Amino acid sequence: MIGSTFISETDLQKLQGLGQDIEALDEFEHVNLDALCTLDFETAVAESGIRWMKGDPVVYDEEEGVALVKISPEGLAFILNGQHDFDEDQIADLETGVCQRSCRVTSCGLL
Repeated sequence: MIGSTFISETDLQKLQGLGQDIEALDEFEHVNLDALCTLDFETAVAESGIRWMKGDPVVYDEEEGVALVKISPEGLAFILNGQHDFDEDQIADLETGVCQRSCRVTSCGLL
């Protein structure tokens, strides 16, 4: 998968466990994107002075290519309010992300 995956979870211990077993992702409410990655989001919000990520990664495993980060509410709101400069394919990816377990992306996060 090239794109980002948004996971709705407030229990950091559960997320840290996901770093050990990425196959457990199906146990979490999440949205998969095909084209947009963390760098796209960080770049989109950078000029506004907002950070996409909040704090240090919850999980970071360079060898496995896994990084779980907390998204800043301001960064998510910036993107969802359309203040980005994404192209048509990226916008379509954001609008049609594969949603698992009936969640959806909102200005408050994943529901």
